[in-house]
Amino acid sequence: MQGIVDIHNHVLPGVDDGAGSVKEAADMCALAVEEGIRTIVATPHYHLGMQAAGNERRDNALQLLEEEIAIRCLNLRIYRGNEIYYSVQAVEDLRAGKARTMGSSQYVLTEFSPEAEYSLELSFWWRAENRIESAEKRNYTFYQYPHITLFLHL
Repeated sequence: MQGIVDIHNHVLPGVDDGAGSVKEAADMCALAVEEGIRTIVATPHYHLGMQAAGNERRDNALQLLEEEIAIRCLNLRIYRGNEIYYSVQAVEDLRAGKARTMGSSQYVLTEFSPEAEYSLELSFWWRAENRIESAEKRNYTFYQYPHITLFLHL
């Protein structure tokens, strides 16, 4: 299956600020396929202190969506993931399997607070090359040092 890969999508129905229903999610998927997207990583928010959907709820939403995609015969694959708001607890939650990497890979879609200045000491937790950051330009530290790309050791 060739085509575009969408690595940041809130397509899971009723899970966060994305699709509100299975129909809406499937309609979003149909539009994605029309645009040439063949793979989506569903990345509902994962934020400490935020009412986030647990893995069971996310998995159920994905199953319902996959059933509708099959009924509509859409040429699309959806993988599990999260958009993880960075915190030390999020690192532990990744290790424990509560938060998810992108498609069970070593890659993590990470959002950093736009207000916080992150020390380069984060390299103790993160290492260069394999991190995908969702809002790099919103954080001054990463804007100031655009060559920084970090990788989480799990």
